[in-house]
Amino acid sequence: MSTRYEHDQIGRAVLIGLALCLIGSAVAASIAGMSIATAAPATSLVVVAVLFWRLRISVDAKQLRWSFGIGLIRYSEPIAAIARIELTRTRWYEGQGIQRTRRGRLYNVHCGDAVIVHRRDGSRFMLGSDDARALMRAIEAVMPAPAEPAGSAAGR
Repeated sequence: MSTRYEHDQIGRAVLIGLALCLIGSAVAASIAGMSIATAAPATSLVVVAVLFWRLRISVDAKQLRWSFGIGLIRYSEPIAAIARIELTRTRWYEGQGIQRTRRGRLYNVHCGDAVIVHRRDGSRFMLGSDDARALMRAIEAVMPAPAEPAGSAAGR
């Protein structure tokens, strides 16, 4: 199945935060006379950056897929399981990465525009994107058309 939409959003805040923490750790280690290798907390920041530096979202005729960083953390949702979608904005206090919010699970690398995906089972989740309108159009293009209600004018 060919991909109809694919977009990468870079988590600049993650990368800038990592750079600042690594610089701070290096300075602190040199002032204290320790080797850079003893700055263990910086290692965990590198792991976080590798896992969350990017959010890639793709859409094809069957699946909506998204993954973080190098792709170790990845998810998918069958297009057939999607009831509807809507455009929204995330708030700063909803966080970045993978968060549970009152509006459903949020997957993002930066606050801003997002698409809320409402599943047929009533649950929902949000995908943050700096290209949310194009993502919404791509999902709408592959969603099945809503069924006509029985007894409608079209069926007479």
